[in-house]
Amino acid sequence: MIDAIRYGESVFAPRRGRSPRRDDTDAVSMNLTVSASTDGPDDAETLALILESVASQIRAGGGDPVHDDGEFDVTAGGQKQQVFLSFVAR
Repeated sequence: MIDAIRYGESVFAPRRGRSPRRDDTDAVSMNLTVSASTDGPDDAETLALILESVASQIRAGGGDPVHDDGEFDVTAGGQKQQVFLSFVAR
């Protein structure tokens, strides 16, 4: 995987020196940059919930770039917490 990243290839492309197999794909790569913070009693659960939301937005984008910035209210462990989130998927 490191060689694929070093040479700018898709990690799903066949490695150099290997013949392509039928199950190899030419997947398009996507990068995700996330900055998130919260200060509540259940930070791990809160961040996991907000990452699920990010994943849903990326899937809905269908491969197009997606971004969002803002403050989001998340209820985790029965308590409401605020998450400050900024992400870009492209």
